Amino acid sequence: MGWQISLQINNVVITKECAQELFDACEKHHNRTWYEVDEVMEPDGTLYFDCDHMEHMDYVSYPEYLAILKKYKVNGDICFSSADGDNSGENWGYRFKDGVMTELTGVVTYVEVSK
Repeated sequence: MGWQISLQINNVVITKECAQELFDACEKHHNRTWYEVDEVMEPDGTLYFDCDHMEHMDYVSYPEYLAILKKYKVNGDICFSSADGDNSGENWGYRFKDGVMTELTGVVTYVEVSK
């Protein structure tokens, strides 16, 4: 049994060419991240993440996908959070800037509700 992670931030826009290469890499390595090339990107052009993949939804660090994202010099942040499982309470992500990826870590801050 797995656990669910959630996508908190995703503003990485990709091109149709990048989507095709990601899909081709998925097929080549028998990853089932996507079943059709149209699933790789959202209608707004951002990279697609399927919440049904549960804890496997974060595929960004797969070497074959990461190389393609760097090649296309994507820009933006992709961030995840886990509320259960063995990594409960962890928040992590990736920042892309002109072909360079930097790993991120995050914290949740609780504030009082003013009434």
